[in-house]
Amino acid sequence: MADDLSPQDRDLLARTVLSEAGTDGPQGMAAVASVIKNRVASGNYGASPSDVVLQPGQFSAWGLPRTDPNNPSRWSTKNTDYQKAAGIVDSVWSGATPDPTGGADHYLNPAIVKARTGTLPQWAQGQPTAQIGGHAFYAPNGPVTPDLLGSWNKTSAPAAAAPAAATPQEDLLGSWGVAPANPLPGRSPIQNTIHPQGYVAPPSDETPAQWTNRVLAEHQGDTVGDYVTRLGLGTLRGVGDVGDTLAEGIASAGARGANLLNNVGAISPQTAQTVQDWSGGVDQRVVAARTAFDALAANSPLTQAGRIGGQIIGTAPLVGAGGAALEATGVRAALASRPILSTLVSGAGAGAGATALTSAASDEPLLNQTATGALTGGALGPAGYGLSRLGGGLRRLAFGSLDPETAMLAQTARNSGIPVTAGQMTSTPFARFADSVLQRLPLTGYGARTAEQQTGLNRAVAAEMGADADKITPDVLRSAKTNAYVDYDAAKQNLGNLNVDKPFYSDLQNVYDNAHYNLEMPQAKLIDKHLGNVLEKIDPATRTINPDLYQALTRKGGPLDKAINQGDPKLATYASDIKEALENLVGRNDPALKDLKDKADYKYFVAKSLETGRENLISPTGDVNPALLYGAVDRSATPVGTLGQIGKRFMKEPPSSGTAERLLTMAGIGTGLGAIGLGGYEFDPEHFQRNAALTASALALGRGGSALLRSNAVAKSLIRSGLPQAGPSGIALSGLLARAAPLTALTYRGANRLPGQ
Repeated sequence: MADDLSPQDRDLLARTVLSEAGTDGPQGMAAVASVIKNRVASGNYGASPSDVVLQPGQFSAWGLPRTDPNNPSRWSTKNTDYQKAAGIVDSVWSGATPDPTGGADHYLNPAIVKARTGTLPQWAQGQPTAQIGGHAFYAPNGPVTPDLLGSWNKTSAPAAAAPAAATPQEDLLGSWGVAPANPLPGRSPIQNTIHPQGYVAPPSDETPAQWTNRVLAEHQGDTVGDYVTRLGLGTLRGVGDVGDTLAEGIASAGARGANLLNNVGAISPQTAQTVQDWSGGVDQRVVAARTAFDALAANSPLTQAGRIGGQIIGTAPLVGAGGAALEATGVRAALASRPILSTLVSGAGAGAGATALTSAASDEPLLNQTATGALTGGALGPAGYGLSRLGGGLRRLAFGSLDPETAMLAQTARNSGIPVTAGQMTSTPFARFADSVLQRLPLTGYGARTAEQQTGLNRAVAAEMGADADKITPDVLRSAKTNAYVDYDAAKQNLGNLNVDKPFYSDLQNVYDNAHYNLEMPQAKLIDKHLGNVLEKIDPATRTINPDLYQALTRKGGPLDKAINQGDPKLATYASDIKEALENLVGRNDPALKDLKDKADYKYFVAKSLETGRENLISPTGDVNPALLYGAVDRSATPVGTLGQIGKRFMKEPPSSGTAERLLTMAGIGTGLGAIGLGGYEFDPEHFQRNAALTASALALGRGGSALLRSNAVAKSLIRSGLPQAGPSGIALSGLLARAAPLTALTYRGANRLPGQ
């Protein structure tokens, strides 16, 4: 606890900052605490924190109703959020957390205030000193001139005045380097490298660029820590290259603008010269910082690699935004029929953009850097197109092509979490034979594939009946049937009067006619009784059925329910038809309920089909038999029917004579027994080595072939070849390489192939 806070002050402060700015996080709460502290210091709002926060109309949270969960008085001191807020208050009051508001004594949420009053109060008409979360903060004397361009450099005022000629200009754009003004004696050679102008800044005054160079100089060793540090500092410098480029661009634009305004008489020549000097200073500081870093990183490939990575990180959002803008213009769509040209344009644009955005990293003229990036990136797309066309030809030779129906079914399987593989999709006899043989051999990876696919099928089927399970156990089936109608039954509780229509009377008439035609008279009379019970519930004046009466007719344990579940099977059919007529009437009165009813019926259908399906449909371990699922769901054109097609088409175990398995097994056994001279196998080094080599080769080839047949990339390519919307083969790889253009262009430049690097 801060020493100058009483327990009451601390408690009220914690409650206030938590209710006012809890959603803005620690910084937002620290800002509100700082405002209260500033008010106490001013003496204009109360003598203590308690006086300040409890002043009427000052902190809106205290004006909330006592029942509001955000009223400050409702927080428990044992609540972890309260305790965090109290810790922030202590930190602010002790000075450990600096004031993030710039001395503010007022704040508000502009969006909320404007929505309520249409305007901001007089004290909020100026520029806020800080914007944290949803709050804008205002100091009595307004904000200090901010670093509008948000650069890395935030220099503090010099401790002592320096000679006028040596005083650097203010770094408005924030390049990393700062022109040093206070040379210190006893500098080492490495310090001269870090600060060529002869200034070693005290740590408290270091800019990020100076700190980066100093730490890099201190980690030129061969430890793991040195390696990691150099890589990280290179990444930091790479991101800074983007900031330096933007700074130089803005400085250049400012200088050009000042010249133009001077030429038309809008500003004085002295002002124009000031802007020119400032722009030149920005360029000098950028070059000084970069030169120092380059000297330190010259013999460190890790640092250079990290810098390229940082440049990629820094340029990726901007290059991506440029690509999105190109997409919006329709240029890429217009080039879709010309894939080579399309990938060339994409790659060239990405490469040129990346090098342009980091051009401050080199002395080479901007035009040269941009041209090199465009050429490097532009070469990748067409090259990728050619390679992928070649790959497509080899893929067709090995796996053939899929027809659209099979491709769409395979796509559905993978989207459903069932990762069918190229070996299961292929129409090529050799590939199918290889897949069939390899899945029966050990050490080929097929066991994991089969288990993953089986789990995927189980989960997909379970989802169709509203369950979340890896196995279809009896408990899962019972639960699915029980829960199928929960949502529908709950929604029916809000049902209004049912308007009886002609289709309802027609449904009941059909039940009556069929019962009297097919049943003996005593049984038909029982159906008539149920029909009469329903008709009695209809209000003749309004031709409606009261929802309570409807619930009585269809409730569990009611007459209809007993007739359906406990009576004569012949009567159950007609009782079900009566209940179905009532449910259809509900659906016509409320389409949303009908939709819920249809979904419930479907879930119940899936669960019932699995429960009553053929023997071995569900294994004792809860696995769905892929080959039997399609028949169990009546080959229905439903999602579960599609899962049945997937199981039958791709997952059904192919027939095998067992020859391949036997040959490999016997070779392995012979090799093992021969090694120890048992089982009638003499230890013959020559034959032993031959058999061992053959067995090992077979297993190695099996593993390699298995990896290809199970390859995710091959499966996707095979599916894409059969889908109707698929474009010319090769676009995927060429597009991927085109997107790698920034990396390639920046790597090319980073490898010192450009003059001046």
